[in-house]
Amino acid sequence: MPEEKQNNSLIKRESTSISRVSRSIEITNRILAATEDPFLIPYRKGAKWGFCDRNRKIIISCIYQDARLFWEGLAAVWINRKWGFIDNTGKEVITCIYESAWNFSKGLAYVEYNGNWGFINKSGTKFWED
Repeated sequence: MPEEKQNNSLIKRESTSISRVSRSIEITNRILAATEDPFLIPYRKGAKWGFCDRNRKIIISCIYQDARLFWEGLAAVWINRKWGFIDNTGKEVITCIYESAWNFSKGLAYVEYNGNWGFINKSGTKFWED
């Protein structure tokens, strides 16, 4: 292959790699800007999720099957096929017993428990009849 063609090929690959890295940084910055608590973000290591800081230092161990952003001081996490909520120290403040869970908003989260949907507060008190 002529040297000029090799150089062009190398430049295209480098350009593609730089574009991917730039896009990843852009997405990460958008996530950080959108969260109320930008200091901890979901971080995947292998098949498990935990939380890291802006420097990618793992703060909460990667033990969850899924994890969502922190909202109003709590993050929804999924372990053993159930959702619950942790605080920014990794303490489980609402037990992982829910089939589905949405983030907190105005002090309430929409959850599914035993096929019933309703709201819980940050203490885990439910607001619906079984």
